[in-house]
Amino acid sequence: MGDREEPGYFAVPDPLDGTRMSYWYRSRAARSAGQLAPWPPRRNRWGHLLKRDVPFDKAADPPGYRAFVREHFDRVFDARVEARRLIEADPDAASARFAALAIRCCWCGKQLADEHSRVYGVGPECRQGLSAEELARMVELVAAAHAEVLSDA
Repeated sequence: MGDREEPGYFAVPDPLDGTRMSYWYRSRAARSAGQLAPWPPRRNRWGHLLKRDVPFDKAADPPGYRAFVREHFDRVFDARVEARRLIEADPDAASARFAALAIRCCWCGKQLADEHSRVYGVGPECRQGLSAEELARMVELVAAAHAEVLSDA
């Protein structure tokens, strides 16, 4: 998408639940810079395992409990790998899908307030410096994301 920073927010079909979308962002924090994480941070329960969801009593059946938890986190790890693969296969489409579905800028994650921003999938601050060709491509990608969602409905 040009010589500036790439989009940092994405939406892909949820590898844990094929009937939903999962939302991801590329962290910019120093410790985890560049890593994909579920979005929104701190409020997303994607991949979490709650005690009430474990069908085994930890005290009564430790091996069953441990096996269930290990299997869950193996499944979550594989799902993260699949989400990363889907994003890396077509990051532009995944970021446009994020903008179309979350109505947020695919670069910075801020709410898209005006009509032009929603059409581009990019907010006014992040649009600065984008060429007309890049903006036209974003319009096409966001339109394709809307069409994809409508065809699934």
